[in-house]
Amino acid sequence: MALSAAPPAGSVVVDGGSGSATTLGPPLETAVAMTYVASHTPMPSYLNAHDALEARRTLAAEAAASSAAGGAGHRRARKETEGPRAIVVGPTNAGKSTISKILLNYAVRGGWRPTFLDLDVGQGTLAPPGCLAATPVDAPLAADAAAPDAPLAFYFGSASPSDNLELFRYLVSRMAGILNRRSEAASEAAERQQQQQQQQQQQQQQREKASQDPSKSVAASGWVVNWPGWCDGEEALSLLSDVVDSLSIDTVLVVGSERLHAVLQERLGGKRVGGSGGNTRGGDEGDGPRISVANVPRSEGAVVRDADTRRAARSAKVKEYFYGPASARPGGPRQLRPAALRLRPGELELVRIGGAAFAGRPRAPATALPIGHGDATAAAAAASGAAAGASSSAAGGGGGSSAALRLERREAGPELVHSLLALSHAKSAEGALSEPVAGFLYVTAVDAHTGAVTVLAPCGGSLPGRVAVAGNIKVFLE
Repeated sequence: MALSAAPPAGSVVVDGGSGSATTLGPPLETAVAMTYVASHTPMPSYLNAHDALEARRTLAAEAAASSAAGGAGHRRARKETEGPRAIVVGPTNAGKSTISKILLNYAVRGGWRPTFLDLDVGQGTLAPPGCLAATPVDAPLAADAAAPDAPLAFYFGSASPSDNLELFRYLVSRMAGILNRRSEAASEAAERQQQQQQQQQQQQQQREKASQDPSKSVAASGWVVNWPGWCDGEEALSLLSDVVDSLSIDTVLVVGSERLHAVLQERLGGKRVGGSGGNTRGGDEGDGPRISVANVPRSEGAVVRDADTRRAARSAKVKEYFYGPASARPGGPRQLRPAALRLRPGELELVRIGGAAFAGRPRAPATALPIGHGDATAAAAAASGAAAGASSSAAGGGGGSSAALRLERREAGPELVHSLLALSHAKSAEGALSEPVAGFLYVTAVDAHTGAVTVLAPCGGSLPGRVAVAGNIKVFLE
């Protein structure tokens, strides 16, 4: 096995397997920090997890093929033709994103096209930090791979789900709805393609190459979801349970925490996917597969990153979005050149979801409040949210049901400098809550006298929209 690429910003562990030889070419040969032979490796556990997911994909593909062969009268239920939906959870620095990529790459090499959902808003694998993003994967992902060109992305605007739980839940639900519709359309297209091939008696050609097999559709390939490192406390567990329901997750892989595995096994293990109630399919009364909760070991190569290292990594991701990946030659030029644009007040409409009161505000846990105060605070918050929701609905405020989803228009000020703005596909500010992101801007200066905003854009020319969502993500680009 030979490796030669630009040294990544983080660290990479190469697992060559028993009896293999690994050759590192420049510049990696000068970037090796340590070489050793491990007495234990987690790779067999990861391979076992892949085998279980692969079996589910095969069953889904067979069900789709059977449905296509039988015609409309024998059409299978949608859940039978959908592949596995796995979520990788665990504490910070457990190596969740790496395991997600390993599972995705195994599937891609088998001819599948799994969908990758990155919900780790503090990291930014598929889109800049602060985003929930998803994309189908049809080529293996490198450890330091650049983000794809056009993922489906929603801007949460913060590095932790705890800053606005209701907004996080809402955006996950929106993303699930869009992906489910895409998956259903892809499944129907694959079914039509199979029927045409069967009519033309080309069954042998279907087996010649896995990538040409229409039964290995996006729907049958399933999903792999990368979860943030926030998983301690009732709020985090409740959010995770809600997301498992919204995304119709049937496999939960817990990395590096036996305690979390035990908690989730009790909370989710054995419940059925397919219960009633909107997008929520979890429950004992459902007719779908039972949720499986499995414990997988943390890789020794997972590096513990402190808060400063994570902030630097977020800055590097934003810089990569505007300037392109780092050059293979140290100090070499990057591939992209962003354009500097000066936007007058009427050319950009700034909004914030959740209002300034929800912008990264630190909150005391209920256990730290005086006895009885937590219930009173919750009741007051609920009343305030209901009033804000009524006010927002009366004003056409994007459908927010509480203050946490309220749209607040903003004027450009000096506090906006060094902020990341998300350009929305929405035609007006009222739609910014429910529409995905078209692109990003980076604020370099604000004229206090005229209100003009100077930004970096990926390219020159007119912007794809005029509604920009502001959040808490601030980085300093050198």
